[in-house]
Amino acid sequence: MSIKKIFALCLIILSTVSLFGCGESEPTYIDLNAKVSADAKYIYIENEDDFIWDNAEITINEDYKYKVDFLAKGKSSLELVEFMKEDGERLDSSKVKVKKIMIFVPKTEERKEGYWIGEFN
Repeated sequence: MSIKKIFALCLIILSTVSLFGCGESEPTYIDLNAKVSADAKYIYIENEDDFIWDNAEITINEDYKYKVDFLAKGKSSLELVEFMKEDGERLDSSKVKVKKIMIFVPKTEERKEGYWIGEFN
């Protein structure tokens, strides 16, 4: 094989490795372990991770948000009326049904950001 062919083959291999990487990339977030349910007045969150969720943000139906300093391991309940849209409108459970809940926990020095997402009927 000529030097030009070997050189061209090396360039193709290097290009392929740089485009596709040398293996699987590590995820940029973690999945939070939780059990979540809701009734007409509260959402119930059970943090099943072995760490406290600091500065958690809970979102209902992509519109209503509530931030907490932390959610401890174990069970917590949050009153639906505490959830608000950006314009300050509070969630009225007599008019709005909980269809989707997302929990976001920002990254810390110890771990990546975390998410839990669930849909309800």
